[in-house]
Amino acid sequence: MANTDCPRGFKPYGKEYPTHPYPHSSGDSTAIYPGDAVITTAGYLKAYSGSGGGNLRGVAKNYAAGSSTTIVDVWDHPDQLFICQDDASATLTRAEIGENVDILATTGDTTLKLSKQELNVTTHNTTTAQIRIIDVADTIYPGGAINAAGDNCDWICKINEHELASTTGT
Repeated sequence: MANTDCPRGFKPYGKEYPTHPYPHSSGDSTAIYPGDAVITTAGYLKAYSGSGGGNLRGVAKNYAAGSSTTIVDVWDHPDQLFICQDDASATLTRAEIGENVDILATTGDTTLKLSKQELNVTTHNTTTAQIRIIDVADTIYPGGAINAAGDNCDWICKINEHELASTTGT
């Protein structure tokens, strides 16, 4: 049975490290959704919205409306693992475990206030990218279907290009 296509950003997996608070600026008109990968710019937190890589601060735990001064709690520990679905732009197998991918940055679900970011698996490679694929997640979908490598797979992953683990500044 095929995996369910339900992008929902990044969710902590395994040991959950503490979050840390970061300010979101009212000058940033883009909302941050729970599960969004985030970056820091000029001392403020913002949702990752680019393409082609770059260091990440972590993953947002709570929602921040665009153009609002809000504190966002972030899972920012470099060792934190996450589960995230791939975008089915390439069909990955277990052979790609250990490879790296970038993030497909998308606007969150404005009704449910949840992230819709996914792993951009067309970028999978053995060179540097934002996210490292660790394993296939043990997800069971409603109806009893079990997650498996292939399109829309839920992967256990970790931030590979991390602002707090990089040797260069942000």
